[in-house]
Amino acid sequence: RWGAVLFALACLPAVVPGMISAISLRIFISTIDMPTGTAAIVLGHTVHAVPFVVVMALTRLRSMPANLVDAARDLGADSVVAFFRVTLPYLGPAIGGGMIFCILLSIDDFVRTFFLGGYRPTL
Repeated sequence: RWGAVLFALACLPAVVPGMISAISLRIFISTIDMPTGTAAIVLGHTVHAVPFVVVMALTRLRSMPANLVDAARDLGADSVVAFFRVTLPYLGPAIGGGMIFCILLSIDDFVRTFFLGGYRPTL
């Protein structure tokens, strides 16, 4: 039950229109006295891109055979070692694909950069 709620919260930035989320994030950044600029732009693009990586990683994780982790556990690995040696490498292509997709999304996203960049040049 909580997994569905967390998934819905993680996917929420993908549902909200870009201009509304950019203005909301700009108001939030002003509230916490964070300066506009490169850090705010990176934060805005990260918030926008997280749902796509979450969907790709969860899809890959759900398709993972359970016997891979069981085999690692049978060979003496504890849960942390099994995660870093089996699960994380299995998720690698999904995370890498998500990163590439997010970079392509960010290249096209002018509105978010305009609202979060401030008046100083960022390049």
